Amino acid sequence: MTIVLSFTSLCLLLILGKVLRVKIKLLQKLYLPAAVIGGLAGLIIVHFTGDYLPREVTAGWDKLPGFLINICFACLFLGVRNLHGVHYRPVRRCFMDTDMVPAFPRPHTAGTGSDIRESDVSYDEIQ
Repeated sequence: MTIVLSFTSLCLLLILGKVLRVKIKLLQKLYLPAAVIGGLAGLIIVHFTGDYLPREVTAGWDKLPGFLINICFACLFLGVRNLHGVHYRPVRRCFMDTDMVPAFPRPHTAGTGSDIRESDVSYDEIQ
């Protein structure tokens, strides 16, 4: 029940941020996202009513940033072109001999030409 109450409180802060952004035109002109507005509202609410809030409301919030930043970094280079203007090959088209990590060759096969095999379908045929 603690996780549900914690997640619900975060959702309510996000909804509060959205409502404040819709109602206050200055926040729209500043291009502040609803998540930032809701986060600031949450900081104010927890600061002034922290003694009266049950611990279940904020339980687990300290672990979320470390988990959610992984999602941000995982999506960082999606759709980015390299220096030559060519899209990176999709990961599903690269196969390692035995490992499932497409970007790093195994040390014992480095330089032998057998570290990465590509499928018969070229990137141009996928588009």
